[in-house]
Amino acid sequence: FDKLSFKGLPFCSTKTAIVETLGKPKKEKPSDYECGFLAGEDFIMLKYKELNFTGNEKERYVLDTVNFEKDETITVKYGAYSLNNKTTLTELKMIFGQKITDEFKDKTEGSVLIHSRQSDDGLLIEVKDEKLIKISYWSPC
Repeated sequence: FDKLSFKGLPFCSTKTAIVETLGKPKKEKPSDYECGFLAGEDFIMLKYKELNFTGNEKERYVLDTVNFEKDETITVKYGAYSLNNKTTLTELKMIFGQKITDEFKDKTEGSVLIHSRQSDDGLLIEVKDEKLIKISYWSPC
C-alpha cells in the first residue's frame, strides 16, 4: 500500500491533507462496511466523484475505492506505474506478477485480490475487456 498514491496523497492520509488536495467531498457519511478494518460507527467515508477515502482521524483515511471505468481522468500511481482506465491486463500482469497471471490465464475480465506483504489487507483489482476498471481496499472480516 505504501506504493499507492493519488494526486500526491499517499494511500493512507489525513482528512486535512485529502480536503486540501481534492477539495470538500461531495458527501460524507458513516462507513457502510459491515466488518473488517473500515467497519464501525467512528469510520467516515469521504465520497468524491469516482473515488472514496474511508477512515477516521485516529487511524487516518485509506484510499478505499477508485472507479476508473466511469472517469477517464483518474490516475493512481503504484510506484513508477500509472494505473488508469487505459491500463491493460498485460500491464497489470507485469506490475503485479504471478497472482494476476494465474487468475487471468484464460479470462479477460474478473477480479483478483493482491494481499499486502505487511498485513491481512489487500487490494482488489477488477478488470473488464482486458482493461482496469476498479481498485478497492479489502480487509478480512
